[in-house]
Amino acid sequence: MPSCSRSRWIVGAVMSVTAGASGECQSTASADVERTTRMSIVIGASRANASGSLIGDGLWGGSLGVATNVRVSTWFGIRPELHVVQKGTREPNTDLGVARIRTSYVEVPVLARVNLPGGRAVRPFVELGPSVALNLQCDFSLGGRDLGCDRLGGIERVDYGASAGAGLVLRHRGRDWGLGVRYTAGLRDFTRDVSSQNRVTQIMVSIGL
Repeated sequence: MPSCSRSRWIVGAVMSVTAGASGECQSTASADVERTTRMSIVIGASRANASGSLIGDGLWGGSLGVATNVRVSTWFGIRPELHVVQKGTREPNTDLGVARIRTSYVEVPVLARVNLPGGRAVRPFVELGPSVALNLQCDFSLGGRDLGCDRLGGIERVDYGASAGAGLVLRHRGRDWGLGVRYTAGLRDFTRDVSSQNRVTQIMVSIGL
């Protein structure tokens, strides 16, 4: 083979290998980006109560929303969420019958999530962070009569608190399935005339998108 032809063949082979390696690196980088940020739908059942003057025996409700998992490292990530959650309290033993306060909020927790040691398919985690909530609705009834939340002096439009939880994430067929328990404690009075803060315990299921 003439030296000139041999040089062209060597250069072409090197360029082909380099292009292939570059494509593999780009594919790997793209896959890493996809794995770094994952979205999920979150569905939950909530057991709500209140502290202070309005503490009762609790009220069942629900929650629905979306979450984004932003992975910072293999063991740490940030999880912002946006969901609608029901809160409130119920006191069955008043002189006028059962007193019930039911509220609905759009809540935005921003949680730091720590992945604990586990298997390849199942990852336990703990999470902690602040939350801010915007009130959408409030109903107050006493003895079966709807009295309106104005009787409580009105409801604060914005609530804020702290959330802490734990759970498991199962990786199955390229999708994350999560089960967790979370407790959220309000840090301000949610009514204007009565000193009381929201307290909510949630059981949550997340489905990766």
